[in-house]
Amino acid sequence: MGAIEKLIKKGIIVLNVSQCSGGMVNQTKYETGLGLQNIGVISGGDMTTEAAVTKMMFLLERFSSKREVVSGLTSDLAGGFSGMSFVSRR
Repeated sequence: MGAIEKLIKKGIIVLNVSQCSGGMVNQTKYETGLGLQNIGVISGGDMTTEAAVTKMMFLLERFSSKREVVSGLTSDLAGGFSGMSFVSRR
């Protein structure tokens, strides 16, 4: 948790996605998820790993501000997720 927090403090965007084919990230249900949310990790909701990587590459190429990238990650740009479980405090 400490290493992830250091990355976030340096301005690195951290997106939490599930590797389970039918799973999703819910950062509000368990203590670990809440800890990740509190340090600024972005919930990927039910976005697949493949969609997350593609979306991150697209957004990092297109936008220079962290705010715009985070906004894009938590928005449905091309049907990559249902919008479920996107809760971020930062």
